[in-house]
Amino acid sequence: MRNYAFGLLALAALMILSQPPCPCVDAQEKAEKPKAGQGGNKERIPAEPTADDVRTMLANITEVITDIEEKYAVRDREKALEALRAAASTGIQVRLSLIAQKGAEDPDRFIRIDTVRTLGAYGPLARYPFSSYFIGGLDDKDASVRYAVAETIVQIYIYLRLNSEDEDVRAMMPALRRMVKSEPDADARRAAVAALGALGPAAKRAVPELIELVEDEKAGELRAFALISLAQIGPGAKQAAPLFLELARKNDKKMGAIALTNLGKIAPGDKAALALVMERLKGTLDNPKLLTDNTAKPGHYGQRHLAVAALGSFGSAAEPAVPLLIGALEAKDVKDRMAAEEIRRQALMTLIKIGPGAQAALPVASKIARDPDESAPVRFQAKAFVDYLK
Repeated sequence: MRNYAFGLLALAALMILSQPPCPCVDAQEKAEKPKAGQGGNKERIPAEPTADDVRTMLANITEVITDIEEKYAVRDREKALEALRAAASTGIQVRLSLIAQKGAEDPDRFIRIDTVRTLGAYGPLARYPFSSYFIGGLDDKDASVRYAVAETIVQIYIYLRLNSEDEDVRAMMPALRRMVKSEPDADARRAAVAALGALGPAAKRAVPELIELVEDEKAGELRAFALISLAQIGPGAKQAAPLFLELARKNDKKMGAIALTNLGKIAPGDKAALALVMERLKGTLDNPKLLTDNTAKPGHYGQRHLAVAALGSFGSAAEPAVPLLIGALEAKDVKDRMAAEEIRRQALMTLIKIGPGAQAALPVASKIARDPDESAPVRFQAKAFVDYLK
């Protein structure tokens, strides 16, 4: 019976791999490979089933998988699913490669833009078609193409967690750094800044350009985008820590808030940074007048909320702040109900990030978790904290 199961699996794989390509693609597209200088640095993949082919076969393959699931071990079903996913992924990437090649070579800028946005819609699945044919689009003569390519980097690479030595990262970094420094089009420049943030720690080579942009008082809203991207790069951008501290001390409602809430991401072990955030939280507990800052705006809950959230960015290093976080949980001085609930919820989230060092907060959290008058989101977060420590 086991052999029969693997026979069915082999038949499913054979069905996938032997399907003819979509008839809408002409023979020349199937056979040719990109010529030198026209198609990037990766060879075309041999023709495989299209996404439509895979979807058409899915019903038949599902029957095979169901049969395996019902009669044999679960691991056999998982192997069948893995084979299906691999075939589907290969088929889609082949067609995306064909689309990318034709689109990248098209003289019409709107075709190039539509092509790169199509790739972006597929997210990480389109990584290799995109890198083969469109990284060079960051140097396109048309600003709208440069903008579209930079935006697509966010869609494709944000969840891949690459390192700075990755081939794609090294290929796109010079152009992105140039765009951050001197791109004349504001939208394309902003998209390049966002792309660096999406690359996260892999973008550490661009830290000097991002710092320079944050320090440029004439850069307007781009300064905030650059500050966020530095935070996304994390400890790799530790040379920006003094800048974050300076902005956080100024207590600017926009730049100061971003800097404060991300201090721990840039300098997780910096005692001066942690002390600043603890001082800010203590100040709101000692002086309720500080709570009025921003609380009237939806989504903003004042300096106490900012400080509580900022402590979470330090993780376990924020253990010395546990007594202050307990104070934030017990405080009754926030008049706006929604703001008060959000502060308590955020404090509980921060305590979870601190981990075992937050044991002292268990009694208060347990009480909140059982309080019928507390809001459901806060009770849920309190229970999550209690369960995490137990």
